[in-house]
Amino acid sequence: MAQGSGGNGRSPTTAPPPFDPEQYARDSEMAMRTVRPVQPARLDDSKSTAEIVSAPPLNKRVRINVPASDLAWFDLTEAALALAQRIDGSKTLLELMEAAAVPGDVEAIAQLHDQGLLEYEE
Repeated sequence: MAQGSGGNGRSPTTAPPPFDPEQYARDSEMAMRTVRPVQPARLDDSKSTAEIVSAPPLNKRVRINVPASDLAWFDLTEAALALAQRIDGSKTLLELMEAAAVPGDVEAIAQLHDQGLLEYEE
């Protein structure tokens, strides 16, 4: 009986991808950051599960829940800091994004949300 792919007796060869896999992973991770990582909740000694935090609501008024002077303590990009300055509790995230279509707003919202800095009206 022949071995290998297609019965031709040859082993398949693997070529490196035409891109840097590590850079691709970093870029993908940054692009997909939409939830705050949460420590796994211990169910018992052998199993654990991670809670998935929902995306920020775009249709509720939002405010920053720390004093502006405390934002320097968080690892935020310039875009996130600029967005935080525009948030005053009178507008929704959607209204803020529509009023000033600034590149990077989605990532900035994700950063502020992931850090737990946004508070939404009930």
